[in-house]
Amino acid sequence: MSNTEALVATFETITPVFCAGADQNGPAEIRPFSLRGALRWFYRALDFEFRSHEGSFFGSTSGNKVQASPITLSVLGPEEGWGSRLYNQDLPPKEAMQRGECYLGYTFYLGANKRQAVPPQKRFKVILSFTWEKPQQKVLEAWVASLWLFSTLGGLGSRARRGFGTCALVDLEADECWPSIPVIKAQNPKEWHEAFKKGFAQIRQWFPYNWQSGHFQHQVLPKEVKTLIFREGFPTWKEALRDIGKRFREFRHRHRSKKNLLASFGLPLASRSMGDTLIPVCSDSRQGVSERSASRLWIRVLKLGEQYYPMVWHSEGPLVPPGTSLKWKKTQDQERLASGLGLITDFLNELQQAGYM
Repeated sequence: MSNTEALVATFETITPVFCAGADQNGPAEIRPFSLRGALRWFYRALDFEFRSHEGSFFGSTSGNKVQASPITLSVLGPEEGWGSRLYNQDLPPKEAMQRGECYLGYTFYLGANKRQAVPPQKRFKVILSFTWEKPQQKVLEAWVASLWLFSTLGGLGSRARRGFGTCALVDLEADECWPSIPVIKAQNPKEWHEAFKKGFAQIRQWFPYNWQSGHFQHQVLPKEVKTLIFREGFPTWKEALRDIGKRFREFRHRHRSKKNLLASFGLPLASRSMGDTLIPVCSDSRQGVSERSASRLWIRVLKLGEQYYPMVWHSEGPLVPPGTSLKWKKTQDQERLASGLGLITDFLNELQQAGYM
């Protein structure tokens, strides 16, 4: 490394990364801004004291206190380029009821959407360096933990919680001043589970779980993240997503009448039978609230050896912030908000019975 104080992480794309700029149908590429946002999400979900530290750890432009980030993030793309391409032949919406991968990527080619993606098997480097002098150790731990969590649990770009945008960490080089955490180099689900458990335990030493039940207003990482991986691998990423996507579609279809429970998989929720859409609405008309609420169920694809394995996990936290209700957009009829994880727990139990472990 030319900068001995830098951390250089090498990633490989496992599933297509639908990550474009202002033109959503334009060429896809992995940008520092997008990665920084993904790392911030995992930091907020990890550290119960993030409100006190996020500005000094990651930088801030809000309020009266503008802070530059003590860490600079840059991306070094593949030498051959990102290879941005369309997947409309691989993910046609009309096949959503027959092929699980099309169901999970249903929106990419609907209407005017002609989304491009960075294809799998593209290697790129993420470089973290000090903006000025070396920051405090806690800052470095926050960045390393967020980077590792993104590489094991997260995804980048559109439909990242539905298996797309998976980027696996394949190598990590860093000066000894950086906190260390091992790269997972597993060949099968058992090895991956063991390595992940060890790495996450290390992160919990840096950032203990001290969330108080009912006191957090956003999604957080559980004290111990429980992942489920299918016991058998598939030759391609498409077949891995086909399996989990088919199971997910069939599960949702069986419970299609339970709108308030299905909401736990994310909002807005469209109902063909009602011709309406279920959205969050703030009870205080003076406050705005997004019509979207991200799913607490995450789907990801692991590449272990030469095989691809579907994996799922869930975050904790309320579906919508306190003071928010669920209403149908046209009729304004209110729905009862399900408590807990809703149908997510039932879905995970069903997956375990089907061979996810």
